[in-house]
Amino acid sequence: MLIRVVAVLVGGFLILYTSVLGYRMTQIVPGYETPESTRSALITRGVLFLIWYGGVLLGVLFAWRRARKQGRVMTALEVFKAGFMGIFMLIAILVIGLGLYGLIQKGSYMEGIGNVGPALAIVFLIFGLLPASGTALLVYGMRKIPVLVMAILMLASVHPAEAQQSKKVLRGEGVDTGAHFYQEYPARTGGEEAG
Repeated sequence: MLIRVVAVLVGGFLILYTSVLGYRMTQIVPGYETPESTRSALITRGVLFLIWYGGVLLGVLFAWRRARKQGRVMTALEVFKAGFMGIFMLIAILVIGLGLYGLIQKGSYMEGIGNVGPALAIVFLIFGLLPASGTALLVYGMRKIPVLVMAILMLASVHPAEAQQSKKVLRGEGVDTGAHFYQEYPARTGGEEAG
């Protein structure tokens, strides 16, 4: 059980650290801030987070759907592979899309990608291991405690008015228990014999 708790903590750390790493990678050097560089950094940061987190989400959702059709449960290793493949596919789509944009606008595929495009794609792919492995560790750690997770999700989704009504029901306050039925129809409930 302790290993699973550590896996959840490390997985959460890896997922959160990925966002810190993405912010630091796209941070503008002080003294070189211009409106153009700020806009470019924000776009790069948005694309980077979309690739990392969106890729993991899409990859895991597609693999989960395929596993569900086959009637089996995904393992943590399958979650890792699916998340990493999702990141890989989004990076490939981005590089091909930038190349096609350069081909259409400037007449050259490499003009769209740029000199550092392939190197950045490889760096993004390498650092994409962090959210993919973090998600796999979360799945591994939470696999044996689904009841606790479901209870937390259910408690988080309950409206306060419904919670108050549930407390009243549990205490038996203001609830129709059906006691009047036994008084009105004793023959059907085993009270007095029907004559």
